[in-house]
Amino acid sequence: MTVTRYPHGLNMFVRLLDALGDGDHRVSLSLVVHTDEGVISRSDSLASLVDGEDRTGEYGRCLAEAAIRGIGLGGMAVRTVGDPDILRGWALRGDWPQPTTAGEIFAAHCTAPDGDLLPPMPGTDFRAGIAFCR
Repeated sequence: MTVTRYPHGLNMFVRLLDALGDGDHRVSLSLVVHTDEGVISRSDSLASLVDGEDRTGEYGRCLAEAAIRGIGLGGMAVRTVGDPDILRGWALRGDWPQPTTAGEIFAAHCTAPDGDLLPPMPGTDFRAGIAFCR
């Protein structure tokens, strides 16, 4: 797959990076995609976005596939490494990520799949996602 096949996802990803600014950003995607073959569930913790490698195409492709196929459920979290780390989130609904509140990203990361509470990650500041332009 080439990046040029997914300009929407690439644009989405570049806009996200612009909104986040400089730094060491790490992204996690969780997707449930409905296809003709059934439902695909995928959750990935992806490597650093700004680590000397150009991975824009790889992440843009992931977001584009989600937007093109239509997501049933999905979310994206970005951890900006620092002191403290900053964790922000977005719900993947429709064709553009919607910022979550600080409480929503906290709940998403501090609740186990079985509903049990998990302790917050030390050194992490949970913040609302940033709205970014198309």
